[in-house]
Amino acid sequence: MPTVKMPSSWCSSKLADADWAEAEQWMRAQLPEGRLWVAFSGGLDSTVLLHWLAHSPLRSRLHAIHVHHGLSANADDWLAICQRQAAAWQVPFVGARVVVQAGGDGLEGAARQARYAAFKQQLKAADGLLLGHHCDDQLETFAQRWLRGTGVRGLGAMHRSHQQHGFKLLRPLLRLSHQQLHDYAQQHQLTWIEDESNIDTQYSRNWWRHHGLPPIWQRFAKAKPAALRTIERLQQDADALEQLLQQQLLPLLSVSPWPGTVNERLDLTQLWQQPPALHSYLLRQWWQQQGLALPSQARLEAWLAMLQASADKQPSGTLGDYTWARYQNYLYLLPPPATDLAPLTALPNRWGEGELCLQGDMPAGACVVPAQALQANHFKPQGRPSKRLKLWWQSWGIPPWLRAQWPVLVDAQQQPLAFARASEQTCRSMETDHSLRLYWRRLGCDKSG
Repeated sequence: MPTVKMPSSWCSSKLADADWAEAEQWMRAQLPEGRLWVAFSGGLDSTVLLHWLAHSPLRSRLHAIHVHHGLSANADDWLAICQRQAAAWQVPFVGARVVVQAGGDGLEGAARQARYAAFKQQLKAADGLLLGHHCDDQLETFAQRWLRGTGVRGLGAMHRSHQQHGFKLLRPLLRLSHQQLHDYAQQHQLTWIEDESNIDTQYSRNWWRHHGLPPIWQRFAKAKPAALRTIERLQQDADALEQLLQQQLLPLLSVSPWPGTVNERLDLTQLWQQPPALHSYLLRQWWQQQGLALPSQARLEAWLAMLQASADKQPSGTLGDYTWARYQNYLYLLPPPATDLAPLTALPNRWGEGELCLQGDMPAGACVVPAQALQANHFKPQGRPSKRLKLWWQSWGIPPWLRAQWPVLVDAQQQPLAFARASEQTCRSMETDHSLRLYWRRLGCDKSG
């Protein structure tokens, strides 16, 4: 990580109180190696954040990104205002237009997903995304999640720093209050955008902000700092739980031998040997490591029941853009897009997360095609009887979702010569001639056979 030389404080004398000094010190310790992108909506919070950083030693690494959601009649004006302000402070600016389509999480959730998709498209792995959230935002998030019935991790609300969507997300102002940011803006004579939707109490956050929380703070003088301490304690508890779960999870994971899946699979036999109270926690832990949006507890419990169905069942479901599927008592995660196979005339060649290889010489006129392209529905491996392909799929243990795309070496007459092996099929005859062996291997793993 590069060392950035800074003066003892870049805060003005009026504002260099303990909270601002702490934010500055925290930023020094958290700096990523790449560019620093401020999510610049033009509102009070992000305006203060961008001004603070634009007048710091970090300004040479600073960029601003504004997401145009198209939800307000003023959206075009807001984009122009943000662009002018960034130019005035000599900060490189990017305006990103997105289309928001409300789904199961409502308009707020859909806007957030579209916003982060725009961030992900612009930022690189070494970059940092800086958000202007303050402690009053933190308390509103806590209140919203409390009434949703969320667990420890959710009640911990927003982390000040964490990896998300492939880059580092930072909230340097999270321990400052809305009033402190407002004071900063006034003292520096800043102007900002007032989003008319912020007073619309049909949105739950706005209801908490304007109606739900103020009476609590008025009635209980020490409630706000106490609630913030509770949130920090919940974050610590969630971190400790995650570390303990990770120790329990590791023995349940092994490398998936199949293309079109994430690198690891989960052993359900071992999962059921754990105390029942841990089943949902271990699944959440694994899915969280994959960066997936976690399902509700009710949905997770329903899926756990599906996963314990009889062996002749093939339960599956969707988790965001991913699909989960049980096969031979292992749980697999299938990321998008599907692992389609195009005809191949030369090997080795990439397929999915690995490569297809051939032991032996490629016969003249031969090529590799997906199994769905075969005209024959029977196959006779060397030394084995002829059987319908459906029976061979079961014998070879090829997962149902891969069978249509499974690689087959065919001759010039499109007759099958060999089906691809995976790492667990080294002792099974899958070719008409043992001098030919077609196999798939995950990159970074030992090749099969």
